[in-house]
Amino acid sequence: METCCPTRPTCTTRETPSLPSKFDAVALVLDVGISSNSSGFLKSGLRCASELLQRKLFSESPDRFGLVLVGTEKAENPLGYEGVTLLDERGLSVADWQLLDFVQNHIQGKIQTCDRGSAGGPVWLLLLMR
Repeated sequence: METCCPTRPTCTTRETPSLPSKFDAVALVLDVGISSNSSGFLKSGLRCASELLQRKLFSESPDRFGLVLVGTEKAENPLGYEGVTLLDERGLSVADWQLLDFVQNHIQGKIQTCDRGSAGGPVWLLLLMR
């Protein structure tokens, strides 16, 4: 219990919400390069990521998510790997409508290749280590 106004003891009290002590950290790594886009794997990956986020959102899961895009036009990651974007403005966060909307409506396949083996792995590991 917590006092609303510490200086006024007559003030009513309220419950302090407890934060979950255990949660899973999930890095969603999506290849948006030409090969995944042209083969249909990107569409399948986006559908899978969307369904996973929806389930976690509706169940109010405490699990945290991060998003890494491989095959992008820019290099937006702390390691400077070409073609890898780490959506880091939120870091690891619980599933919410903003993340779901981004996955469903704002990720598009690009026509750019990159070395997925050397780039994607270390970047998503950085995300999970934060």
